[in-house]
Amino acid sequence: MVGADARQVCPPTTTTYTLVANHAGGQITRQVTIQVSVPPVTTTPTPTPDTQGPPAPTIVMPANNATLPCSQDVKLVWQAPSDPSGIANYRVRLQITSGSDWTDVKIWDPVSTTYLNANAETMCGGIYRWRLFARDGAGNQGQVSDWAYFQINLE
Repeated sequence: MVGADARQVCPPTTTTYTLVANHAGGQITRQVTIQVSVPPVTTTPTPTPDTQGPPAPTIVMPANNATLPCSQDVKLVWQAPSDPSGIANYRVRLQITSGSDWTDVKIWDPVSTTYLNANAETMCGGIYRWRLFARDGAGNQGQVSDWAYFQINLE
Protein backbone atom coordinates (compact mmCIF):
# COMPACT_ATOMS: atom_id res chain seq x y z
CA MET A 1 0.00 0.00 0.00
CA VAL A 2 2.87 2.36 0.76
CA GLY A 3 4.29 1.80 -2.72
CA ALA A 4 0.96 2.63 -4.37
CA ASP A 5 0.68 5.86 -2.39
CA ALA A 6 4.25 6.80 -3.24
CA ARG A 7 3.49 6.68 -6.97
CA GLN A 8 0.55 9.03 -6.62
CA VAL A 9 2.08 11.58 -4.26
CA CYS A 10 5.73 12.44 -4.02
CA PRO A 11 6.69 11.95 -0.33
CA PRO A 12 9.25 14.04 1.52
CA THR A 13 12.78 12.65 1.55
CA THR A 14 12.34 11.00 4.99
CA THR A 15 9.04 9.57 6.26
CA THR A 16 8.25 7.67 9.47
CA TYR A 17 5.52 5.03 9.41
CA THR A 18 4.00 3.19 12.36
CA LEU A 19 3.24 -0.46 11.65
CA VAL A 20 0.79 -2.35 13.89
CA ALA A 21 0.40 -6.12 13.62
CA ASN A 22 -1.93 -8.37 15.60
CA HIS A 23 -0.25 -11.42 16.96
CA ALA A 24 -1.59 -14.27 19.04
CA GLY A 25 0.24 -12.88 22.02
CA GLY A 26 -0.98 -9.29 21.47
CA GLN A 27 -0.19 -6.36 19.27
CA ILE A 28 3.26 -5.55 17.99
CA THR A 29 3.95 -1.94 17.18
CA ARG A 30 7.04 -0.79 15.35
CA GLN A 31 8.09 2.49 13.89
CA VAL A 32 9.87 2.32 10.61
CA THR A 33 11.66 5.23 8.96
CA ILE A 34 11.97 5.07 5.22
CA GLN A 35 14.27 7.37 3.31
CA VAL A 36 13.16 8.02 -0.25
CA SER A 37 15.43 9.47 -2.90
CA VAL A 38 13.44 11.32 -5.54
CA PRO A 39 15.41 12.24 -8.66
CA PRO A 40 14.90 15.77 -9.93
CA VAL A 41 12.37 16.11 -12.71
CA THR A 42 13.92 17.32 -15.92
CA THR A 43 11.94 18.43 -18.89
CA THR A 44 13.16 19.01 -22.40
CA PRO A 45 11.53 22.07 -23.91
CA THR A 46 9.65 21.45 -27.12
CA PRO A 47 11.24 23.53 -29.88
CA THR A 48 9.00 26.17 -31.36
CA PRO A 49 8.37 25.38 -35.04
CA ASP A 50 9.76 27.89 -37.55
CA THR A 51 6.77 29.56 -39.19
CA GLN A 52 8.44 32.81 -40.28
CA GLY A 53 10.16 33.26 -43.62
CA PRO A 54 13.60 34.83 -43.88
CA PRO A 55 14.18 38.53 -44.53
CA ALA A 56 14.75 39.66 -48.10
CA PRO A 57 18.15 38.89 -49.62
CA THR A 58 20.42 41.90 -50.22
CA ILE A 59 21.06 42.66 -53.88
CA VAL A 60 24.79 43.15 -54.51
CA MET A 61 25.08 43.55 -58.30
CA PRO A 62 23.99 44.87 -60.57
CA ALA A 63 22.92 47.33 -57.92
CA ASN A 64 20.06 49.73 -58.39
CA ASN A 65 20.62 52.24 -61.23
CA ALA A 66 23.75 50.47 -62.50
CA THR A 67 24.89 50.92 -66.09
CA LEU A 68 26.82 48.01 -67.55
CA PRO A 69 29.01 48.01 -70.66
CA CYS A 70 27.71 45.86 -73.50
CA SER A 71 30.76 43.59 -73.34
CA GLN A 72 30.43 42.78 -69.61
CA ASP A 73 29.00 39.51 -68.36
CA VAL A 74 25.68 40.09 -66.62
CA LYS A 75 25.75 38.34 -63.28
CA LEU A 76 22.98 38.72 -60.74
CA VAL A 77 24.56 38.51 -57.29
CA TRP A 78 22.96 38.75 -53.84
CA GLN A 79 23.80 38.21 -50.20
CA ALA A 80 21.95 35.45 -48.34
CA PRO A 81 19.78 36.48 -45.38
CA SER A 82 20.07 34.61 -42.11
CA ASP A 83 17.31 32.33 -40.86
CA PRO A 84 17.12 29.86 -37.93
CA SER A 85 16.19 27.05 -40.35
CA GLY A 86 18.87 27.98 -42.90
CA ILE A 87 18.24 29.02 -46.50
CA ALA A 88 17.05 26.26 -48.83
CA ASN A 89 16.79 28.14 -52.14
CA TYR A 90 15.77 31.33 -53.97
CA ARG A 91 13.36 32.52 -56.63
CA VAL A 92 14.80 35.21 -58.93
CA ARG A 93 12.77 37.30 -61.39
CA LEU A 94 14.28 39.35 -64.25
CA GLN A 95 12.16 41.78 -66.28
CA ILE A 96 12.75 44.10 -69.26
CA THR A 97 10.92 47.32 -70.09
CA SER A 98 9.50 48.39 -73.40
CA GLY A 99 8.35 51.87 -72.47
CA SER A 100 5.95 51.85 -69.54
CA ASP A 101 5.36 48.08 -69.37
CA TRP A 102 7.56 45.45 -67.74
CA THR A 103 7.73 41.92 -69.12
CA ASP A 104 9.23 38.84 -67.51
CA VAL A 105 12.43 37.78 -69.23
CA LYS A 106 13.05 34.80 -66.98
CA ILE A 107 12.15 33.42 -63.56
CA TRP A 108 14.71 31.08 -62.03
CA ASP A 109 13.22 28.78 -59.40
CA PRO A 110 14.66 27.11 -57.42
CA VAL A 111 18.18 28.54 -57.27
CA SER A 112 20.60 27.08 -54.73
CA THR A 113 23.47 29.57 -55.17
CA THR A 114 23.71 33.32 -54.44
CA TYR A 115 24.40 34.31 -58.04
CA LEU A 116 23.17 33.71 -61.59
CA ASN A 117 24.65 34.30 -65.03
CA ALA A 118 22.04 36.23 -67.04
CA ASN A 119 24.04 36.71 -70.29
CA ALA A 120 21.66 34.62 -72.37
CA GLU A 121 18.64 36.59 -71.07
CA THR A 122 19.99 40.13 -71.56
CA MET A 123 21.00 42.25 -74.55
CA CYS A 124 22.83 45.48 -75.19
CA GLY A 125 20.55 48.51 -75.01
CA GLY A 126 18.09 46.85 -72.63
CA ILE A 127 16.71 48.33 -69.43
CA TYR A 128 16.09 45.69 -66.78
CA ARG A 129 14.97 45.19 -63.22
CA TRP A 130 15.31 42.19 -60.94
CA ARG A 131 14.35 41.01 -57.48
CA LEU A 132 14.22 37.80 -55.48
CA PHE A 133 13.13 36.06 -52.29
CA ALA A 134 14.50 33.17 -50.24
CA ARG A 135 12.85 30.06 -48.83
CA ASP A 136 14.09 28.69 -45.54
CA GLY A 137 14.79 25.10 -44.55
CA ALA A 138 11.31 24.85 -42.98
CA GLY A 139 9.69 25.73 -46.34
CA ASN A 140 8.68 29.29 -45.44
CA GLN A 141 8.79 31.89 -48.21
CA GLY A 142 10.67 35.02 -47.20
CA GLN A 143 10.24 38.69 -47.92
CA VAL A 144 10.73 39.88 -51.50
CA SER A 145 13.61 42.27 -52.12
CA ASP A 146 13.08 45.68 -53.68
CA TRP A 147 13.54 45.94 -57.43
CA ALA A 148 17.07 46.76 -58.61
CA TYR A 149 17.07 48.56 -61.97
CA PHE A 150 19.99 48.42 -64.42
CA GLN A 151 20.70 49.09 -68.06
CA ILE A 152 23.19 47.75 -70.57
CA ASN A 153 24.86 50.23 -72.96
CA LEU A 154 24.53 49.73 -76.69
CA GLU A 155 28.30 49.71 -77.22
